Amino acid sequence: MELEINSNYMNEYIQNIRYIANWYVDEINRISGESFYSETVDVSKLEVNPYYNKVDDGIGVEFYYGIPSYLWTKFGKVRLSGSCTHYDSVGKNILDDFVQRFITNFDCVQIKPLIKNFDGDYGPVYQINQVKDCKVSPVIGHKTYSYDNFDQEKFTIIKNMLNNKN
Repeated sequence: MELEINSNYMNEYIQNIRYIANWYVDEINRISGESFYSETVDVSKLEVNPYYNKVDDGIGVEFYYGIPSYLWTKFGKVRLSGSCTHYDSVGKNILDDFVQRFITNFDCVQIKPLIKNFDGDYGPVYQINQVKDCKVSPVIGHKTYSYDNFDQEKFTIIKNMLNNKN
């Protein structure tokens, strides 16, 4: 059964993604300074890659080099962080505190381990269980990479909804 784009569930799902992205950017901006810096995205222009890390339901968060960087969504991968993060020994403690607040705030549970290889540090991946005191469906049906059933028109509508252009 395919979900209607304008259903209450879909609107709530999109609001949850926006809330997570806004919380993330607000917190990163609040803690950034001399000891810690992380580039963030413009929340009014969220980037969605419909070919990577799509799930059938739920929302996941993928870490990259120790920081939450991407959301796994029904629409594909949504970028949270930019390509630049740096910190010193004091900043490492700031980052660790931020990560713990993120995991606690969204009641995250690890679903995939950290993978270190010659390409870099990928993961861990967490399932987000709660947004704004509301339970979120578990992550199911993860597709790492897929062109299956891509609908450009529907994707454009969803991207516009994510970016408040509906």
